[in-house]
Amino acid sequence: MASSENIEKRKFLGSKPFWLLIAALVVIAGGIAAFLIWDKNTSEVASTNEAALQTARVRRGDLRVSVTGSGSLVSGREIDLAFSASGTVGALAVKVGDRVEEGQVLASLADTSQLQANVAEKRLAFLKAQQTLQALYEKTDVAIAEAYQAVVAAQSAYDDALFAAQRTAYARCSQAVNIQKTTAYERAKQELERLSACCSGSDAWIEAKNVFDTAYANWVYCSAYSEGEVVVYNASLQVAQTSLGQAQETLNKLEQNEGIDVDQVALAQAEYEQAKLALEVAQMQLDGSVLTAPFSGTVISIAARVGEAVSTDTFITLADMENLQVVVYVDETDMDQFRVGLPAEIVFDALPDLIFKGEVIQVKPELVAQGGYQLATGLISLDMNEGNAVSRILLGLSGTVDVISGEAINVLLIPVEALRDLEGQYGVFVQDADGTLRLRVVEVGLSDYTYAEVRDGLQEGEIVSTGIRQTN
Repeated sequence: MASSENIEKRKFLGSKPFWLLIAALVVIAGGIAAFLIWDKNTSEVASTNEAALQTARVRRGDLRVSVTGSGSLVSGREIDLAFSASGTVGALAVKVGDRVEEGQVLASLADTSQLQANVAEKRLAFLKAQQTLQALYEKTDVAIAEAYQAVVAAQSAYDDALFAAQRTAYARCSQAVNIQKTTAYERAKQELERLSACCSGSDAWIEAKNVFDTAYANWVYCSAYSEGEVVVYNASLQVAQTSLGQAQETLNKLEQNEGIDVDQVALAQAEYEQAKLALEVAQMQLDGSVLTAPFSGTVISIAARVGEAVSTDTFITLADMENLQVVVYVDETDMDQFRVGLPAEIVFDALPDLIFKGEVIQVKPELVAQGGYQLATGLISLDMNEGNAVSRILLGLSGTVDVISGEAINVLLIPVEALRDLEGQYGVFVQDADGTLRLRVVEVGLSDYTYAEVRDGLQEGEIVSTGIRQTN
């Protein structure tokens, strides 16, 4: 609740516009006289019943504005510890409730030989990947030389393939050989035709046929390359040309990168990173066979005893009992007074004689539904200077929380019923020694439903009216 809103709810009954007040002040003499006459008559009428004028004395005191909610105690830090692999509990150095220090060994598995062997295997693979990567950087001169040799060999193969492919456009044999093969072919042809006319099928004809076939084949072979041979030679030329281009590209890249093959380095780098990660995982699994405390705290739970089988589920729960917090819930109508940095006081149901101090460290940005209500939630950091309660305090304790949104110590206080709203400022009817009421403008500070702080305009001990009085 805001102070100004509370005061607005207590506006003086029958308040008139501000210009009427100014007019009344201008004619204050006549107004006071009229007021005294009216007051006298009213007092005389009311004397037979009860006093119409109610008053209160300006006093000094403390004023606090707060919002009340409920809360439960939690640890500021809590962690579930688990083994990295299934096995048997070999050692257990703590019990529930023990206070442990950061780095302290809590428990370990019985047999870790398989985990150790896995680490050794992954370390060997990592070293090999590392050496391969380093070699690519160290043998740059050799790499360029080898790439140059590959270009020379590819060029030679390309030249041979080009010559062979171009040769298919001409006769295979020399002109003299081609004349010889042509003459032999024509002679064999004439002899076969002669024998075919008279002696087809005879031994002489068969012999002439064989001679003709041989002469024809030799003539065709020498006169030109076959279509199949042309296809093969052209294909070989394309392969040789591609190989030469690749070899030249490799050499160019090496020369541009000072002998480093960026593609090979990228591949080797990826294999190195993969091997490194595998080694780290294996080492983490080995390290996870021994549980140590990541921070100083108290053992909350243990899942098994020595000799019992365990999995990778939670084995030990550790909580920091020196940095405690309270999860707090307040009604949504009070969320304007629920802010980070505000002080708080907590009284736990189980420890009703102790008041714990705290501070709001978190306000969640959304409401939660609970029991039909919309609640704002947050965290309060608990001040554990109450040393006599530390040994008695347990996680999960529930209690009442007061979040203090405002506090004024040793200030002037008056009942809120004494305030009169004067259109942007506040006034109070002050009673003189003779009983006369005079309107006085005051500066108001903090307020709640009952009292308001007066910062200026009143003195301690003065009497103010809390009854219903018109301001005109």
